[in-house]
Amino acid sequence: MILFLLLLSFFSIIVTFLIPFKYIKLIKNVSLLFSIVIFSLTLFLTLTFDKTTGHFQQAYHFIWSDYLNIYYSLGVDGFSIFFILLTTFLIPFCILYSWNQFIYAIKELLLLLLIIEFLLLNFFLVTDLIFFFIFFESILIPMFLLIGCFGSRQRRIHASFQFFLFTMTGSFFMLLAFFIVYIHEGSTDFLVFYYANFSYEMEVLLWFLLFFSLAVKIPLFPVHIWLPEAHVEAPTVGSVILAGVLLKMGSYGMLRFLLPIFHFANHFFNPLIFVLSFLSIYYVSVITFCQIDLKKLIAYSSVSHMGYVTVSVFTYDLQGIQGSIFLMLSHGIVSSLLFFLIGMLYDRYKTRTIFFFQSLYTYMPHFSLFFFYCNIS
Repeated sequence: MILFLLLLSFFSIIVTFLIPFKYIKLIKNVSLLFSIVIFSLTLFLTLTFDKTTGHFQQAYHFIWSDYLNIYYSLGVDGFSIFFILLTTFLIPFCILYSWNQFIYAIKELLLLLLIIEFLLLNFFLVTDLIFFFIFFESILIPMFLLIGCFGSRQRRIHASFQFFLFTMTGSFFMLLAFFIVYIHEGSTDFLVFYYANFSYEMEVLLWFLLFFSLAVKIPLFPVHIWLPEAHVEAPTVGSVILAGVLLKMGSYGMLRFLLPIFHFANHFFNPLIFVLSFLSIYYVSVITFCQIDLKKLIAYSSVSHMGYVTVSVFTYDLQGIQGSIFLMLSHGIVSSLLFFLIGMLYDRYKTRTIFFFQSLYTYMPHFSLFFFYCNIS
């Protein structure tokens, strides 16, 4: 089923691309229909998932390079299934929100959304380190275009390049770590990586390389400054995808690699993790209280919330790990709702300055009630 899911996602991109631009209504309907069908398949996959095993299910292995011992491997487990469901759940709402926006470039916008969905599904389904890195990096291209071409303000080009350069720099360390693993083990399969034996020095080096690359993606203090700028300049659907799914890629990598493999290095660097996480929580929270732009306010609060996720991950406690996953999923839904609501305000009033909405409840009571509920969630 996961192979069919990826093929259907790729097919949706091809079909949408081949429809001429003059059939704009058909383009919208086809992209929405494909996204709903993909979400339905993901929901069915979740309902039929075997919860009694912790192994990868529905595994597929395709030879990419037999000489290099690198395979395009796919599999789903009880951890990745939630993020696949979250991704396919948000994309139809992004398409619906974009229905009457960017009239002269709606086809390009919908194509970017479908490409992002396809790449994210691959990222959460692959079980090979090389392809994990490839899809980890490939998300940068459509997001760079989404922020730079469809952003709402003049600094969108600066924000898109800042997002690209920060993440690209961090990913260089991930590629170096995976190259060291390949030289050491001769394979890039997840299971080989899980059962590998590293010396203390090698383990500390690999942990530091992977942690830095994933910390940029989360992002943790002090490599968080790209996120508020990207959120403010991105279109609403870009902010939804960025906060809803892309920030979870870093914490997903920590739960996938750092926690189960590097036991010595995790305990060795535990004070550093807690210091950076608490700085992300408290320092960024103080900055959040100083914001007057609603979008930037939620962006900084997202950094603070992801600090809680990092603390929970490295508690080495079952309840803490379960809590981190629950917080990632809940943050993905709630922050997406908040960005949708702020986008609605901006579309109507062309401002996100908080002072202009002090009497919002008088004019939009139902909107204000829903906004309040999302905040307390």
